[in-house]
Amino acid sequence: MSKIIAICNQKGGVAKTTTTYNIATLSAMKGYKTLMIDLDSQGSLTISTGAEPLDFEINIATLFEEMINKKSKNMDVRSAIYPVEGIENLYLIPSIIDLATKEALLNTVTAKELTLKRILEKVVDDYDYIFIDCSPSLGNLTINALSASDYLIIPTEADYLSYRGLGDLLSVVDDIKELINSKLEFLGVIITKYESRLKDANEVLEHLQSKYDVLGIVKKSVSIKDGIYAGLPLVVSPKNEIAKEIKEEYEKVFNYIENY
Repeated sequence: MSKIIAICNQKGGVAKTTTTYNIATLSAMKGYKTLMIDLDSQGSLTISTGAEPLDFEINIATLFEEMINKKSKNMDVRSAIYPVEGIENLYLIPSIIDLATKEALLNTVTAKELTLKRILEKVVDDYDYIFIDCSPSLGNLTINALSASDYLIIPTEADYLSYRGLGDLLSVVDDIKELINSKLEFLGVIITKYESRLKDANEVLEHLQSKYDVLGIVKKSVSIKDGIYAGLPLVVSPKNEIAKEIKEEYEKVFNYIENY
């Protein structure tokens, strides 16, 4: 059975997608059969792989629609899974803007929090790792991701507002553990876009390290965006020393997951 990991933060712009893509790619590069799920209606993960959301006839929104319309018996989950070009062992369930509409309609579904878990039932044993790139909110989609996952990792910037927001997310996690998914474990945080020259960043980092497990510290770098434009994550072929350092931090995170 696979390990299912939600990469989540209700705050936008904290590199959730970048984190998901790089760590999942490292998993695939180690020979693990790895699935990524784009659970954000913006489709950023899908676009990061070099694909266009509209190019896929079947996607995560399609799967949710079939569950909402009670057509799950005829649903072929595997038809929504596509290989990621250029990376062996890595697969994707893409997203599309229509997912936002499906999220609202989940309110009509019995046990709506378990919809994603039900979608994945037929394929959960096909993969070693499943990584879920969550939407930047604490809505139905994020709750579905946490309800289906074994583990949670939170990417966060080392700034005060990001630090304050962690408490709200972890409060929701506690509720989900108590009421829906008792096996969910919070593994720790990844510091993203870190700038060591900033006093505030260093102070917040100290607070984060004192309160949570810090799994990696990823420096702010244009190299990460360059990789996205190329359709490949930075870890595939780091071009400079900073990129190599960033790859090492993502490797620390995956090694932690692998050995947990």
